[in-house]
Amino acid sequence: MLDAENIKELICKDEINVSDEEEVYQAVIAWVKHDIPSRECLLPELLKCTRLFSMSKYSLRQILDEEMVSKNPTCTKVVINALDFFLFPDSFQNMSLKPRLSLDKYEPVVVLTGGICESGNKRDTQCFVPSTLSWVPLPMMPYNQSHHGAVVCCGLLYILGGNNSGQMCCFNPKQNKWSTLGRTLKVKDCSVTCFHEELYVIGGEGSWQDVQIYSPILDKWRQGASMEGRRAAHCSVVLQELIYVVAGHDGTVCQNSTECYNPLTDQWRKVSSMAKVRRFAAAATVFEKIVVVGGFGDMTNTTIEPSCEIFEPSTKQWSLVSSPLNPRAAHGIVSIDDIVYLFGGENEEFLIGYVECFDVKNNEWKDIGYMPRTMQASFFGTSLLKLPTPLIKKQGVTTKLMTKLLQKF
Repeated sequence: MLDAENIKELICKDEINVSDEEEVYQAVIAWVKHDIPSRECLLPELLKCTRLFSMSKYSLRQILDEEMVSKNPTCTKVVINALDFFLFPDSFQNMSLKPRLSLDKYEPVVVLTGGICESGNKRDTQCFVPSTLSWVPLPMMPYNQSHHGAVVCCGLLYILGGNNSGQMCCFNPKQNKWSTLGRTLKVKDCSVTCFHEELYVIGGEGSWQDVQIYSPILDKWRQGASMEGRRAAHCSVVLQELIYVVAGHDGTVCQNSTECYNPLTDQWRKVSSMAKVRRFAAAATVFEKIVVVGGFGDMTNTTIEPSCEIFEPSTKQWSLVSSPLNPRAAHGIVSIDDIVYLFGGENEEFLIGYVECFDVKNNEWKDIGYMPRTMQASFFGTSLLKLPTPLIKKQGVTTKLMTKLLQKF
């Protein structure tokens, strides 16, 4: 068992091999919580050794909500000082802020897994590199898959459920390979989110109201409290320590309702409904808000709901904002640096190849390019994952995306 000095020496090392600084913080918190009475007093010093300036501002905001941090003035001051790095960057120009050596070796990318194309279900795994507007092919999944859930947890990409056998698998970016897990999850069109290093599989055909919780670390499942209503083809996102579940259908009717789940208390509550019903929409969080885009407007696949809505947690209300340029359903979405990206999907007639971005601050959508035809699909999984930079440079293939995007955003 490592003592305090060993822990401090370890987390001070430049050579720690992590994909992000959040991993170091999580390890520190886990170590302290293992013996709170004797270790809690050491947290301020350990936080000072953690390179908080390398973390995202959203992660830092969440750290302030950690009870051991919020009740300790020294801990709070350390985190607020790190937040100042984002608010007043000029004040830090003369300071030596050195990130871990390994952090220069990873880059955030958007990974698209499986889906349905003109020839049927796909095994393909492709990723989009925002920094270069390029596409990188990755190893294929172990089997064809669509209508599945895809989520990143502890640096690994997990695939759960779908219209195949339900065999779970995961992709390890450090090893650049897929592996199958000894578990099956026979549910289709569920939603999957990651909260505190656990996977929350919610609803879906075959498990309409269920909340199934999986711990990859323990390789164990447990059951959470059921939703109030049946739901599939819905969206779920994590915001302010809560899981919001949005829209979808109950097997008969397309919905606009929203429910909110507190994983810490295992309780659900209703939230105000959206203006529009939609299923197979896409949702992401940005600026501490929820953005929901597109989807089918009824129980057919011939009516596209073109609108975009934003949920403001402070008012607990939805509002319609600017609609995307290319109405679509069964598409992918991620948010990166306060910009929302849309990928693929379909409309009433054909697959969508456009990639577009939403600048939430300016309420403005822009096309940024076209996906290669071989990558166009719907009902695929979309995740934000960090890949080793050497792998991206080795396999990357530049496409004809408009490079002016980054200058405009």
